[in-house]
Amino acid sequence: MTNEHVKNLLSELCYFDEVDITHTFSVDGIRILQVKCLNIDSQHIFELTYPDSDKVDFHSDIAEAAKAITNIISKGIPAYGYLFLICINTRCIYVLYGKNLE
Repeated sequence: MTNEHVKNLLSELCYFDEVDITHTFSVDGIRILQVKCLNIDSQHIFELTYPDSDKVDFHSDIAEAAKAITNIISKGIPAYGYLFLICINTRCIYVLYGKNLE
């Protein structure tokens, strides 16, 4: 997905400012990012939420928001780290930078 395509998507999210729309980006079925356009005092603010973490970023500039989104999705991995599958005998667990997702 190109940076220009992401900018267009963000513009469309803001066009419908009377409706609460959230766009979710996924990689291999794992949600890595959710994006909303908030209308605060007649200004569009982009809320970027990283599922499975407490991180939320806000961007008032569409170019900044698009760049952040493009950087995340171009890596093809969650923004908060790598997901590992560790198996010992028949027992497997998922570990995300020390976070147990069993």
